[in-house]
Amino acid sequence: MTAEAVAGSCVTYPLALAIEDIVPIVLAGIGYWFLIKRTRSSVPAVAPAMQVAAVLLVLGSVLAGPVRKILAFANQVPICAPDFEVPYSWCQIPFVVALAPGFAILAWGVISVLRARKVAFWPAIGLLALGVLAAVATDRRPILFAWGGLAAAVLAVAAAVLARRQRDFLAVGLFALYLVGTLALPVISNKGNVSQPEVQWLAQGINTTIQLAFLIASYRLSSVFRRRTVDSAVNTV
Repeated sequence: MTAEAVAGSCVTYPLALAIEDIVPIVLAGIGYWFLIKRTRSSVPAVAPAMQVAAVLLVLGSVLAGPVRKILAFANQVPICAPDFEVPYSWCQIPFVVALAPGFAILAWGVISVLRARKVAFWPAIGLLALGVLAAVATDRRPILFAWGGLAAAVLAVAAAVLARRQRDFLAVGLFALYLVGTLALPVISNKGNVSQPEVQWLAQGINTTIQLAFLIASYRLSSVFRRRTVDSAVNTV
């Protein structure tokens, strides 16, 4: 392809896009930390698995997001119409693999808090297996994205229910916002022009917004519970 053709039909990731992609990952990681902190206060047995899930999600996100885009920017990899093929798509593999089980484990931890005991994880394993089999049988990676989105949606609903039990209606609303954005992201990821910078800016804008909502809501889950526990202990004394 000539330089003129590349200039006319292709684009490359701007460095600002790669840098901004770090923001939602940091917000999500802090949100996971507060969520795990809240879970550990009630059902400490599930916290280690949640910590592993959070680390895998963060590392996978770093590789699939900023690392992939920085590589594409540094090497000026052209992204050309009409296909807009994903550059360095191998960087997405750890993220895709970790997405569904990672969010399923986090949701399992919150559900355990709701049940006040460590609940069985085997139903989630069955659902995860179905998603993997469907993706392999149809050779379609978006199925795994959708399965991960479903697991994240379950996490949002479970966390919202927990916030409702704590009578923190602001946190309920923030988790609801997180749920709506989470359901929108797999739809965007399934678009044929998902690697086009304009589409990436849209996805990252949504992701940054909902991760900030998740962080604030998770912080409130932990802080409100801790404050009420301290108040209850003081009143008992």
